[in-house]
Amino acid sequence: MVFPHVAGYFREIFGSSSAVASSPSARASARPEAARNLGNLVREKRRRSPIRTQAELAAVAHSTDSVVSDLMNGARPIPWETVERIVRALDADSVWIAEVREMWQTADLAWRSADVHVATGERVGPGQLLDEVDPIDDLEVHLPITVDQGRGLPPLPPYFSRGHDTRLAVLVERAVAGKSTMAVLVGESSTGKTRALWESLTPLRTAGEWRLWHPQYPTRRQALVDELNRVGPQTVLWLNETQKYLGDGTGAGDEQVAAALRNLLADSSRTPVLILGTLWRRHYDALCRDPASQSRKLLEDRVIEVPSTFTDAELASMRQTRMGDPRLVMALDRAEDGQVTQYLAGGPELVDRYRLQVSPAAKAIIEVAMDASRMGYGDMLPHALLESGALAYMTSLDRDRLAENWFESALAQTSEPCKGARGPVTRIHSLSAHPRSTRRSVSPVRDGFSAGEGPLYRLADYLDQYGRMHRADLIPPIGFWEAVARHGHPDSLTGLGAAAHARGLYCDAAQLWKNAALLNHDPGRIGQLVALLHKVHPDDDRPSMWAVENVALGSSAGVAYLLDLWRTAEMTTATTALASRIASHIGDIELGSVSGAADLWKALTEAGAVNAAAALLTRIAARIDALAFSDISGPTALGRQLEVPDATYLLAALKEAGMDTAATQLRFRIASSVNDFDFRHGPTSVRDLLHLLREEGMDPAATTLVDRVTRYAEGVALDSPLHVGAVLDSLCDAGLDTAAAALATRIASRIDDLDCNDLWGIALLYARLKKAGMDTVLTALVAWVASHIYDIALDNPLGLFSVQKALRQMGMDTAANCLSTRLIRHIEDDVPKDLVGAVIVLDAFGAAEADVRAGLIHRMPAAGEFKSFVKYSGQRERFRFGRDPNGQPAAAWTWDDLFN
Repeated sequence: MVFPHVAGYFREIFGSSSAVASSPSARASARPEAARNLGNLVREKRRRSPIRTQAELAAVAHSTDSVVSDLMNGARPIPWETVERIVRALDADSVWIAEVREMWQTADLAWRSADVHVATGERVGPGQLLDEVDPIDDLEVHLPITVDQGRGLPPLPPYFSRGHDTRLAVLVERAVAGKSTMAVLVGESSTGKTRALWESLTPLRTAGEWRLWHPQYPTRRQALVDELNRVGPQTVLWLNETQKYLGDGTGAGDEQVAAALRNLLADSSRTPVLILGTLWRRHYDALCRDPASQSRKLLEDRVIEVPSTFTDAELASMRQTRMGDPRLVMALDRAEDGQVTQYLAGGPELVDRYRLQVSPAAKAIIEVAMDASRMGYGDMLPHALLESGALAYMTSLDRDRLAENWFESALAQTSEPCKGARGPVTRIHSLSAHPRSTRRSVSPVRDGFSAGEGPLYRLADYLDQYGRMHRADLIPPIGFWEAVARHGHPDSLTGLGAAAHARGLYCDAAQLWKNAALLNHDPGRIGQLVALLHKVHPDDDRPSMWAVENVALGSSAGVAYLLDLWRTAEMTTATTALASRIASHIGDIELGSVSGAADLWKALTEAGAVNAAAALLTRIAARIDALAFSDISGPTALGRQLEVPDATYLLAALKEAGMDTAATQLRFRIASSVNDFDFRHGPTSVRDLLHLLREEGMDPAATTLVDRVTRYAEGVALDSPLHVGAVLDSLCDAGLDTAAAALATRIASRIDDLDCNDLWGIALLYARLKKAGMDTVLTALVAWVASHIYDIALDNPLGLFSVQKALRQMGMDTAANCLSTRLIRHIEDDVPKDLVGAVIVLDAFGAAEADVRAGLIHRMPAAGEFKSFVKYSGQRERFRFGRDPNGQPAAAWTWDDLFN
């Protein structure tokens, strides 16, 4: 039986089941004119509405991105009930809805007459034809400023090409030539990244047949994951704000998305595909922090820098041509420091509006949005969160003066356009507390989290960046944390809890983690909560026993993490209770990967749950061929990286238990993994795997591994000292002296290829060369660093300290002193980002005035370094229960306070 609402949903997604398949070009040419007129009518109404993009319209209408896109482009017949939901989401009156219905009836009749429905099972890939894409509506290109004499101007001002456009054009030409490729523009907010990507697509629009897909709903990542396997040839995959698809690069989910994108680029059956993205510099640094991560492998060599300012020569050229557009003339005349694109996007006006022109209530709303973004909330802020939180940002006098409709009035101010660009905080669509000086239990609102339920708002990008710079030393007030605990999206609670904990707001962190645990019984979230409560009240077993009863036992890796966490914290009662519950559900736990299964077996064994460990090992032996080699899934070798220590543990356990068949199967899989082994997995992986292969008598596989790693070392790029040092580490630890010596010789001969600002890499390379006794190369490295002493950036105090120590050890005291002096002056005169590293360096040199050191320590809590703050200030016991946002020690609180 097919339920009516389910059948309707499938009709909405795929159209009539009696359809006839068509190619993209046939589909476009077959569209009835009435369908295109209907789409244009809805598109124009959306442009005049508060809804920012078609993805937001899809969210509000409880539909999907592709359905809204197909309606606006007249791409296929859409059921009236779906069209009606979409137009009502635009706050349309009954007269306009009647007009739309009449046009829909005409279009529906035309579709039936033409018999051009799209077949359910043969629908073309996601996205729309490129010549139907609107850069502002569909791709998030910033609206420009407006001018008095701007009547009749095109939506976007003329485009001025720069160096990054030339490099981008080369990659686009590769796509035109039939090769899959990717480019990510990295730069700060409002520097023209998205516009540059749009302009680069001109050759593809000329070529025809190309589609563009911008996955956005229900979330960017979810849309991408759900539909990526349907992407076909001649598709532009538009990943604006790429970090929202890749995360921060640290989780298994992040790695899955990056690996899947790499697979798409390598898939010859779907070529050509062009992946385009944008990142702020800080997002790029976070994604590429780990040299072994899938995100770094995806992004490296595919990044193009976009400068924040125009050079004097570029400005002169633009002034000479003027390009006939008064908006560009105004930007050239008024933009400061060559920040033309920022001015065009309304940036300065946004800051002036926030600082000088709005009411205290409107300013409070903007600051709530700024702090929510800084603390890790997403970019869709609920109405209730803004209203509840804003009261905490106003003075008592401001609150006393508030009118009945204060919130709506303040939102009207924040939504007012800035010279034509969107206002500071703008409504996506329509989805009271008061500030407190003491905390109270806050339960999460289980309903209303969906992007389609109730008003949502978004902070302007430029103000997001401004807030991160100018509010970096501020911790949000208690009312903010209460608001996000009550009204925040479930997916944001864990990250917000981590942000609160890092700033010493222990009670707020516990509240957020408790709410997250109630909504999602994930072991990681519960583990964070219980660990914090155990630190505050080590003798109170109630949190851990609550966790034992509520934690989900679905994942072997997650359960193992929790069991290990409690055992190492000497939480004996909780560890025993959890082990007992695991034992009674051992057959229900998903083993997943070799790593997860091995971790759980070790955790049970070390917790003394011998019988449970034996039962688990029996299950593992029966499914040894089905276990993945890591928690990163994927169809290619990128997703089957062997976790060598875990495989070693598991192999030993199977052999000791006499499970010889399973041990043989695992040995065979380990030997087979050599051909897939990724040498960037870590500096010890090659050594460990080679030792395991030789210990188990798998000599052919060991020989293959040696050959592969030797060839890899011969061709490894030398631009990253960190990666080169890791490879050299692997070779030396594995006893591959010939290959190590060859790599060291390459380093010496091409020393200028290294990046002098990769300070940890330089330190690692120095340590490995010194340990291996490669004195000639070591001398060359140190001399090269000394020659670049004034080129080294000063934003990594500990890395600089390590480098100056190396210089001093090699007798280059002048260079070492010079570097030390630069570093100390930088720490004393500026505010370094790495406050902890700066204090460690000052203590090592004994060079700072007491007030300089105290000032750095004072800034640590707001920077998320509260743990270091209590260490260096010597106030651990004073802040046992955490602190309040005003800096005072928090009052004592207990497990009961999170519920009462």
